[in-house]
Amino acid sequence: MQNTTIASKLRGGGGRFTSAQDKDFWHTFLENIKRGDFLKSFSIAGAIPSPEFVNSLSLINKFCPLTKREGERHKAYWVTRFAKLNGSLCITVREGNSEPLTPTPITCTVFRKQAHTVPYRKSAFTLAEVLITLGIIGVVAAMTLPALIQNNKETELTTRAKKTYSEINQAIKLYEAKSGTPGDIRGLFEAKNGTPDSGQLAEDFAKYFSGAKVCKAKTDKGCSQFFYSIEYATPFVDSEGNYTADSSNNPKIILKDGAVLGIFQYNYCGEVRTSNKYDEYGRPLTNPDGSPQTLTWSTACAYIYFDTNGLKRPNKYGMDAFQLKVMPEKLIFGDTRTGGESLKSLLTYGKLKYTNYKVGDKMEF
Repeated sequence: MQNTTIASKLRGGGGRFTSAQDKDFWHTFLENIKRGDFLKSFSIAGAIPSPEFVNSLSLINKFCPLTKREGERHKAYWVTRFAKLNGSLCITVREGNSEPLTPTPITCTVFRKQAHTVPYRKSAFTLAEVLITLGIIGVVAAMTLPALIQNNKETELTTRAKKTYSEINQAIKLYEAKSGTPGDIRGLFEAKNGTPDSGQLAEDFAKYFSGAKVCKAKTDKGCSQFFYSIEYATPFVDSEGNYTADSSNNPKIILKDGAVLGIFQYNYCGEVRTSNKYDEYGRPLTNPDGSPQTLTWSTACAYIYFDTNGLKRPNKYGMDAFQLKVMPEKLIFGDTRTGGESLKSLLTYGKLKYTNYKVGDKMEF
């Protein structure tokens, strides 16, 4: 039998085929393989593979062990594996249910010289190429990810700022509509009889928000976490020259989405006051004779600051917190260090404006 002669050659490691018939057989066998006709190749060898085996070849392009077809009783040699050895196609066979024969370099030489087998090549990246590619990806990621994360963070902050600012303005308009005083909000925000009561103002203003909660003091039940410090939008120092933050304990309004509003009420709308003058960093300014410089100014009716994401960081004016001044007829932006300039920039150009610094550090002049 042809397959018996072939198997003998493989087992014995012979250098040449014993007959032209054997050689012709292998030429046909391998030509079929080159054409991808696996089923026909195995038919020539007298071993018909199962449909499952043929399907596995089309999926993984690799020969797997054959099984003896059910109902077949005669002894036959089965091609069980193709492997790469010294750049040639090597074939492993076994007889019946015996263990597979292991291909040897001599076996491959026979096929290479006599049957002109097709080289078995598989494209793949080298380890060096993979490492270089991963290194390039890592460098690009290190350069771009921080900017992408920052942009995503600022997009979220700007979206929430616009939302909370809109809700505050809607509450103002609702008050004007109910009170019948369009363009005049003095009745809501001005202190009664010149006696400010920020807690009462918080309760009155909260009525114009759906589902809002009021915390008049830190000691109120479930309110302590809403009394926290907020960093300024620009560096501001205490009397010792250390960067500081706003730690006011004004009454709070907590909205349904977690935004926190702080309320402070003055004695009168437009009350004229005189105070010491400070530079942009909070340092007192003095005259040539050493006396403090003073500034005369008019108060608003009240001021409102809002933290768009509440307890979540960064808790910083100009980023997630902003201050509004309540005038008799409308709201205006607060000063630069409490995020007024940033809010104006956000609503006009879509950009936040703030300076990073670390509270507690000494300011270097």
